[in-house]
This record gives sequence, C-alpha cells and structure tokens, in this order.
Amino acid sequence: MTLKVGESIVLKGVRNADCDNTVPSWDHVRRGLPRSKLGVFSDGGAGTVQSKSCGNKRVGARGVRFKARKTGTEQLSIFSDGVRVTVK
Repeated sequence: MTLKVGESIVLKGVRNADCDNTVPSWDHVRRGLPRSKLGVFSDGGAGTVQSKSCGNKRVGARGVRFKARKTGTEQLSIFSDGVRVTVK
C-alpha cells in the first residue's frame, strides 16, 4: 500500500486465537507488532473480520492503524501477514 506522510490507514484486524467474538486488547496486539522505520502503530478500534482460519466466520477483532511519518518503503510482518508499505 502507498501512503503520504501524515496519512493513516487500518492495516489489519487481529482476532483472538480461539475464534470467539471477544476483541483482543490493544496492549495484547501492540506487543506482537514489529518496529517500523516509516511510521507508528496505534489502536484502530474494535470491529470484526471474516477469518478463513475460523471456518470463514466473522469474529471480533482489534484494528491495527498505521500512521506514515517518513518517506521510504519497507516490508512488515503483522501477525504473519506480509504488508509492503510505501510512504511518499
């Protein structure tokens, strides 16, 4: 994905491992995030995601918001999902 400096986007919804509707806490999600050279992560709020790993059902999730702070490109792994971020 491509962002401009100052823009933010919800990159991913993170669910609990047990596939229930309980939304994980931001503190739990934050501890599993990588460091980024180009921006910062913040709480994207509670919501739902449709998960193939949970039998393709909709489950509770915590959004991971990314705010672009510096130009460049990097590859991030967010809870086992690869995300390529370009900031212009």
